[in-house]
Amino acid sequence: MLRTPFRSIWIVMGLLVWVSAADAAPVTTGQIMQIAAPASLKGGDATTGPRSSIGITTYTALLIREQNNIFLSRDIPVNVVLPGVYDSRSDMPRFNSLPMISAGSHATSWIIHMDAAPSPAILVGSVTFEREILGLVIRSGVAAAYKTFEISDAEVGLPSTLYPSGLGRGMELNEGDEFTLSADRRTVSFRFRARHVLDEMRIITAPEPGTFALLGAGLVGIVALGRRRSTSR
Repeated sequence: MLRTPFRSIWIVMGLLVWVSAADAAPVTTGQIMQIAAPASLKGGDATTGPRSSIGITTYTALLIREQNNIFLSRDIPVNVVLPGVYDSRSDMPRFNSLPMISAGSHATSWIIHMDAAPSPAILVGSVTFEREILGLVIRSGVAAAYKTFEISDAEVGLPSTLYPSGLGRGMELNEGDEFTLSADRRTVSFRFRARHVLDEMRIITAPEPGTFALLGAGLVGIVALGRRRSTSR
């Protein structure tokens, strides 16, 4: 009589370990730090360094988790989906042929932010995710259909966070910024040349399993196990 409860407990414990692993934070190296989303990412509101506006006194890029497992109600234009080294605008597709993450997909979004620095600073780092990267937003165009940051802000950004706007928001690939998307599409490495304009990169990954969905699946399994034992007697 005691076997089923104890076995169920072990199943739940195993499920909790699975949930913890599934929701593990990305692995970062170099000059980048994951923080909770600030109220604003507009220029000057999330600075790092000796005159930091958020209490981080060394120059570092910020990694911020936005939405998890969100349903996309529209196609999301992105600048990069293919692995490779990108250090020039010519390495990316033209705005009139941007790749899309399709409406109806589920995705998780992150943003890397580096505010303008009072003097030139070079930041180097990387982020490795549990899930495959579906696309990167690097720069916006002038036409409404090419405003990749603004379009993705509305779909996967945080409603509680104010975002910058304008063409100077992304990465200046022809002016010292560069990044690499790994062959397995799980790691982004970057080199930001921070100066008078901020740098940003939005990373959209395959969704992480929802905690409640995993727990629900585990509970269903426990019920099924109990029924099987009952019918086998």
